[in-house]
Amino acid sequence: MPMSNSGEKFKAVINKVLDCQTADIKDFIIFNDELKEISSKNLTKLKNSITRNGFTKPIITWKMKILDGHQRKVALESLAYDGYTLPKIPFVAIDVDTEKRAKEILLTCTAQYGEVTKERLEYFVSNNGLNALDLSGFVAMPRLEDMACQDIELNEEPQEATVDPLAKQGDVYQLGRHRIICGDSTDRETIEKLMDGKKADMVFTDPPYNVDYTGGMGTHEKNDRQGILNDKMSASQFYQFLLAACRNMIEFSSGGIYICMSSSELHSLKIAFEEAGGHWQSFIIWVKNTFTLSRSDYQHTYEPILYGWPARITGHYFIELRDNGNVWEDLMKIKADYDGEFTTLKFSGFELKIKGKAEGQIKRGKQKIDVWRYNKPVKSPDHPTMKPIELCAEAIKNSSTEGRIVLDLFLGSGSTLIAAEKLRRSCYGCELDPKFVDVIIDRWEKLTGKKAVKL
Repeated sequence: MPMSNSGEKFKAVINKVLDCQTADIKDFIIFNDELKEISSKNLTKLKNSITRNGFTKPIITWKMKILDGHQRKVALESLAYDGYTLPKIPFVAIDVDTEKRAKEILLTCTAQYGEVTKERLEYFVSNNGLNALDLSGFVAMPRLEDMACQDIELNEEPQEATVDPLAKQGDVYQLGRHRIICGDSTDRETIEKLMDGKKADMVFTDPPYNVDYTGGMGTHEKNDRQGILNDKMSASQFYQFLLAACRNMIEFSSGGIYICMSSSELHSLKIAFEEAGGHWQSFIIWVKNTFTLSRSDYQHTYEPILYGWPARITGHYFIELRDNGNVWEDLMKIKADYDGEFTTLKFSGFELKIKGKAEGQIKRGKQKIDVWRYNKPVKSPDHPTMKPIELCAEAIKNSSTEGRIVLDLFLGSGSTLIAAEKLRRSCYGCELDPKFVDVIIDRWEKLTGKKAVKL
């Protein structure tokens, strides 16, 4: 370690890069902090590497904006806070004409300690007008090629758990009109305890997609992340898991059932749902505002939702005043042209010819459609696959009335419960992971100003 003039040891970072420009750490500008991130564990590793080996790799910049070296700047500033003296920092300036080109170069810089999560990459690409299919620098990105066929819903990585969760397996909580249990949604006794003699009027739920999702796109340890329980099974195990969950949904409800799922497992869900005693009616398509980045030929911009009801029931509630969904589609835009002999009706790319002149109005009925457009949450620190509240609300409004019970066997971060709260319905929910039960309670308490009660 270097010595001062008095012979006293002092802490310093050594510059080992030759023939580069140098600048003070404060002169460097963070270009895009939404793209790369670093965990506290990896930040410590990076700081230890710098203090042990010196600063050996120059920062790459464009007009002093960092293209490669964001995490090194974070580490150096942290070392300065720890009492280290910093040298002038070496950097190499890249000569490009436009900011867009600079951002394309930024995407080719792979971080050793920082990490580019899949959602952050999607957000960066879509917000900066870049072409995802031209990202040649990402071909070798760790695990990207493994995600080619996974159209999972991705949101911001949840915050690392810093304390043990308060909720425990078997705990039941009352949240105003709502009721939740920490337990296994495939266990009949658990759901019987949750329902307390009642039946739900509908179900909206978002089970795991069996893709081993942990919220990131790197080679870091899973223990750094809040993954989803029951999200890595064999095909047969996952089918039995879905079958058991569907049986509970069908037994403890008497109306419409909505189940979110990835397209890759949709066939398994439909078979399990029908075997469990469900009547499948249709698939609803949730169209998102951003694509899910993959190496497949077509980028995924949607997620399917199975819709049906228990086969045993003879009728089910559906909203009386029907409209066309939350967006107008072109299906009902009909144009009539008369050429003196035939009237040609044109709609949605089709033509129908009727001999003679069609008189009067063509009635355009107001009906719900199976394409829903809602933006996915850009950031969800509470849960890695959080659904937008508006999506949950669409189903709840369509299949229940005020005061009715909505069942969610995979409550996650509680979006169904929050939607039910706003729509004056009661949500009965089950969540296996205690830390997410804590999240649900915290969200509800912050929204309502009330306190949950452990029963």
